Amino acid sequence: MIQTIGGKGANMIMQLVLTYLLDPAEWGVVALAWSFAVFIGIIQSSGMNDVLVHRQSDLVRLANPGFWLSMTLGLVAAGLLAGLVPFASGIFGEPRLPGLLLVIASSYPLHALSVVPKAQLRSALRFRFIATTEIVFASLQAVLSVVFALLDFGAYSFVLPVPIIALVRGIFLWAATRPPIRWNPQFGLWRLLWADGMLVLIAAFAHAAASKGDQFVLGLFHDDRTLIGLYFWGFSLSLQTMQLLGQNLTNVLFPALARLQDDPPRQVAAFLRAARAMGVVGVPVCLLQAALADPVIHIVFPAKWYPAIPIVQILSIGMALRLVATPAESMLKAGGRWIANLAFAIAYAVVFVLMTGAAAASGGIVLVAAAVTLCYAIMWPIAIRVAIARGGGRWRDVLRIYVPLVPIALLAVGPITLVAHRLPEMPGRAWVQVALVLVVGAAAYLPLAMRYCRQETSELASLFIAVFRGRFRRAAPMPEVDPRSR
Repeated sequence: MIQTIGGKGANMIMQLVLTYLLDPAEWGVVALAWSFAVFIGIIQSSGMNDVLVHRQSDLVRLANPGFWLSMTLGLVAAGLLAGLVPFASGIFGEPRLPGLLLVIASSYPLHALSVVPKAQLRSALRFRFIATTEIVFASLQAVLSVVFALLDFGAYSFVLPVPIIALVRGIFLWAATRPPIRWNPQFGLWRLLWADGMLVLIAAFAHAAASKGDQFVLGLFHDDRTLIGLYFWGFSLSLQTMQLLGQNLTNVLFPALARLQDDPPRQVAAFLRAARAMGVVGVPVCLLQAALADPVIHIVFPAKWYPAIPIVQILSIGMALRLVATPAESMLKAGGRWIANLAFAIAYAVVFVLMTGAAAASGGIVLVAAAVTLCYAIMWPIAIRVAIARGGGRWRDVLRIYVPLVPIALLAVGPITLVAHRLPEMPGRAWVQVALVLVVGAAAYLPLAMRYCRQETSELASLFIAVFRGRFRRAAPMPEVDPRSR
């Protein structure tokens, strides 16, 4: 949690500063660059980190071939993206793309330096060390982005820090972990990694289509870079809570679940408890994010970003539905269920691209945001069902994650949001709206959560007390869980 809070804090400060220094059109060009580059970048990442963690019992033997395979894929990805620069510039009709894409391409081999050290740290459950280093690097990248923006680098302010930080991170992690790398690539062992890695790679392509597909199709159907920039900015803002909670849990949960892969019922029970506990916190926070988008953006950000308010509101609701299903992919990978992960990823990508593509072709950014939220509501409960199937999970287990959690969060936040938005114009109206929604919403939600989500709130309270007292010193393996407790 410390890692993600620190990283998100640095990212939010950077985002706030860059909203004043850069125009929406520059954000739009960067969105197009990332939406194209993400597909090639998958070749570099290739899921090698996850494969090594899944095979953590054999990590010492596979670390060396894993490094050389990752480095090879990084070089291939860099060359491929550089070669596709004219194609990308042509389909989007954007002359500023080539330079941005070449900078991004240069980072791929540098990212490969960190693959094995990260797998070593995750397998050893050294989350405190990971947290500290990621805070430092996220803060450094944020500072560099602001510095480049102040130096009038424009859209390059987003991408120039990426290869710099990738190199520094790689050098630091190598010095800290001393991975057992030799000059012999051990080609004979590559097949052990590639067999699983290929399935992860294809699934990652599909997930990339879903993660950036909305921005990609907007670039195809709309020439207005300002419009795309507003959507990209609104999406990034709505993603904060999901990343804060979801990514943190994924980083911790995947290695722990991997240790339970030989006991599917216990693995499923641990997953369901984690998903429900995260939902107790994350769902109301996402809904509060939607409720507060209007007044907070008016207070904090310049007027040029006001058209993005409905984007943040709609997508924040979608994030509430997606958040609790975030660990589903970790569950599939931890159990080595690469084919199931691939099947869901392809289905998810097809539905996502079709829905957002239809929305982009027939409407604007608000309709695309609505399509994204609807897709989340349809597909992520299915992801949970697929993830828990091997351990005996049923649809009733999926339902227990969302109900009564989502209804009570809506009941707590919804009415006061309507009241706040009907307040008459007055000095400090936005501040009054924020205070009203926060105070009344929290006061309404807490007793409802304690009444209808008693086990989860009790566990969270115990955890927070332990953290406050300084007893939660380091991450530990998942506790024993009775599968019947589902």
